[in-house]
Amino acid sequence: GGEACGLQLRLGRKLKGVPGKWELRQHKQVDQRFGGIVSNARAAGTLLAVGRVGESVPESPQEGRTFVSRDGGSTWREAADVATVFDLADQGTVAVLADNVVATSELRYSIDGGVSFSACRFSDDLVEVKDVVSDPNATSPTLILHGQVAGSGSGMGYSLDFAGLFPRTCSDPDLAGDSGSDFEVWRPSAGPPGLVPALSEGCELGRQVDYVRRRPDANCAVGRAFAGATVARDCPCSLSDYECDFCFERHDEHPADRPALANRTAPGFQVAGSGPGSCHRTCGQEHPDGPPECEGGGGTYLRSRGYRKIDGDTCRG
Repeated sequence: GGEACGLQLRLGRKLKGVPGKWELRQHKQVDQRFGGIVSNARAAGTLLAVGRVGESVPESPQEGRTFVSRDGGSTWREAADVATVFDLADQGTVAVLADNVVATSELRYSIDGGVSFSACRFSDDLVEVKDVVSDPNATSPTLILHGQVAGSGSGMGYSLDFAGLFPRTCSDPDLAGDSGSDFEVWRPSAGPPGLVPALSEGCELGRQVDYVRRRPDANCAVGRAFAGATVARDCPCSLSDYECDFCFERHDEHPADRPALANRTAPGFQVAGSGPGSCHRTCGQEHPDGPPECEGGGGTYLRSRGYRKIDGDTCRG
């Protein structure tokens, strides 16, 4: 299956032949025809994926296209109009794509974190590409492309070294965000903006996390010396940090939407009442409202409030 998310189309134009819904469907699992979504802990926010614009994932590699995201998958833009194999290098500043559907002698690469791509001829022969890989930490600007010369059955490996495209090493990560630094601060947010204010402001699971990464317009290599930097802080608790408890579901103004909205957060969390966002019981008497009969007429008992903090949420207050 696929998952729908926002898609930033190439050159800002709508792709022809896709009426109605403008959604990106991605292949999440690796198989022999499609690669999975590629990301790396050292390449904050940058992802590569094969998918299509439409209501279903591509059934064949010929239907696939390659997309890149620089905001953790919130928006996507087309990187190639064919399905490819790909990987990230130099902590996400280098991205390499190679057509694995038909034999090729060219690849596409980016040295600005996926903002733009250029073509490069890597062989005089047509090559049936099998994969493109970088080192596991994606700290080197060098990748390996392996495959076989078309029709020969002879395996080949190509070293792709992009170090020569960078005149210097990036500097001043401790001043990230300043005009004199080669680095920027990126904060993930969960869209669409405006749905839940805390999420659009960058609070996810009760905390904000800022990542330091190279600016896309800085023509420099990050290299191995920079180990990455993050700054995390807990957010004040808000309604988005809570969900309906077991045996409770969210009450919505539109009953037809309840199955899809069950146990999700919304403004107006409350147990009593019938307004939007109230959590109402769905399990009958599994959790009786009244107190149990206590021996001697005293004691205490536990009772659900109907809502609870989302597991893993670290909000305060």
